[in-house]
Amino acid sequence: MRSLKINSSVLLLFIIFFSCKQSPVAESLSMSDKLVIHFLEQEKVVKTVITEDKAAIKKMVYALGKGDVKQTSCEVNGKMIFLKDNVELQQVNFSSTPGCRYFSYRFEGKQSFSSMTNEIANFLQSVKLGLDFY
Repeated sequence: MRSLKINSSVLLLFIIFFSCKQSPVAESLSMSDKLVIHFLEQEKVVKTVITEDKAAIKKMVYALGKGDVKQTSCEVNGKMIFLKDNVELQQVNFSSTPGCRYFSYRFEGKQSFSSMTNEIANFLQSVKLGLDFY
């Protein structure tokens, strides 16, 4: 019986560890302390939001690198810049347009595209509107 409990505990720890594992890009950005978001319309910046809110930064960091998608021709409507001590760590382009939601970034010398969830698209919309709840 004791062996079964130990095996169950090991299995549970294994599941927790691997289900919470960050993507490599998220791992590299986990120390970000500032996030600059530029919202674009027709390739021009129409609004810029700068935040040092740890919860907001963490939400965006963990959103990256999940669900790879193929390169798309959808128009970019935003750009995020992750910083640590005012030094740029990573620039990420995004489209939050319904039906065409993705992130695009260069990581480890390779252009990558990952999917954007509806939750993150809604989060970005609330940031753009100046709402202070996430």
